Amino acid sequence: LTAALGKLFIAQDTTYADITFTFDNSPHKIYAHKIILSSRCEYFRGLFDLGMKESKQNTMHISEWSFESFKIMLHFLY
Repeated sequence: LTAALGKLFIAQDTTYADITFTFDNSPHKIYAHKIILSSRCEYFRGLFDLGMKESKQNTMHISEWSFESFKIMLHFLY
């Protein structure tokens, strides 16, 4: 299962992704799945499950992390 989820993240297939992360000073985007992030991380669970604005949005801008650092962190969660 871990290998399959890792491949899903690496593929960056937008077919089933329901959240897109954008970044300061980077044209790159990361496509992800709220259900996976919220099941693996309490921070994302809070964002997506408790009525926060992020629970209703499909795009989240990240300014505190670099694209590469955030990508590595998300890959770890997958």
